[in-house]
Amino acid sequence: MEKRENEQGTDESDLLDAFVAMGGQADGDGAINAEKLINTIKVEFEMTIDIEALIKEIDEDGSGQIEFDEFTALLKTNKPGDSEEEGDD
Repeated sequence: MEKRENEQGTDESDLLDAFVAMGGQADGDGAINAEKLINTIKVEFEMTIDIEALIKEIDEDGSGQIEFDEFTALLKTNKPGDSEEEGDD
């Protein structure tokens, strides 16, 4: 099976693998618990980002459950060096 990269250069199979590792389904269905994701980011990975604010921003339905499209948006939001405006030099 060929790996495809999205426009951000992130391998979608890696995103799906991370989603599944957090409790999502291998076909991209289901959702992961936001609290579990917060705990993983803060405790297991010891990251200091404001993950709660990022989740609040991407959890479109406010369910506390992060679907694959929201999870993908979250990871894209948190990439270092990304800016809102492209082409600013």
